[in-house]
Amino acid sequence: MVSPEREIINALKLDNPSALSKVLPKIRASPREDELIELILYETASNGYLKSYQLVAEQVFRHAVDVKSSMRIPPAIRASIRKGHRAVADDLVARILDMAQPEPRRFLMVCAFHCAVAADDTAIVERILREEILYAEFQKAMSGAAESCSMEVMTLLLDGLLDDEKTRSRAPWIQSKTEEEIQHNVHLLQAQCLMTALCSAIGAGAHEVAAFLLQPYLECLEDISPVSHENFNKTEIFTGLDDEVYLLLGREECKKLLAAGVPVFAGRRIDRCLKMDIMP
Repeated sequence: MVSPEREIINALKLDNPSALSKVLPKIRASPREDELIELILYETASNGYLKSYQLVAEQVFRHAVDVKSSMRIPPAIRASIRKGHRAVADDLVARILDMAQPEPRRFLMVCAFHCAVAADDTAIVERILREEILYAEFQKAMSGAAESCSMEVMTLLLDGLLDDEKTRSRAPWIQSKTEEEIQHNVHLLQAQCLMTALCSAIGAGAHEVAAFLLQPYLECLEDISPVSHENFNKTEIFTGLDDEVYLLLGREECKKLLAAGVPVFAGRRIDRCLKMDIMP
């Protein structure tokens, strides 16, 4: 007698939805139904078998009523996004965003968000950025994009970060404050996020990202009290910057840095770079 696993493997090997649909009644009558359905979901997502995937996706999402019952879905999310199976990945994200239960919806949405950032999938990142991603997850995504030097994703994230209203919505804990306090906290959160991302870029040797984030970071510092600047690692960040970052910034941007004021040691390095013939 052929085991359910073997029947599943045979059906998936040929990407045969018809054969798989004949196996499903046996699977649903099995005490191992959850395990086998999870196997099908992962294998179909991992291989981009859209029609076969759709045979089980509805059942899986219908049963995902809390975080625990949603745990079978993240492996399929990671596999489809990482391998670039667009149709399956888009379907998964659409189903996640259509979920009625807020906890599993948020859990799976955050999972898809971080997977998309890691895979440099701008379409999914842009789609999920329309939703309410909390600040801590957004900050984590910025650092992840910085480490992997995902410039297109970083551009999307930076635009979202510098939108005061969006940053405000990602930090519900500041909503009860006065308007002036809220705006101050928004600027602090933006500076904190940029500082963390810059540190990640410097640590990873991602010079292009560091050059891209440096000016927005310094502009954010202008919006907060000067006495707070050392809390945002300004000196440490300039210490970590390689000359290549200044070369990427170019002559005009470097002159702006000098005019705005930088640590003395950084000013000397910028002056040295400005004297180089290769400085654009």
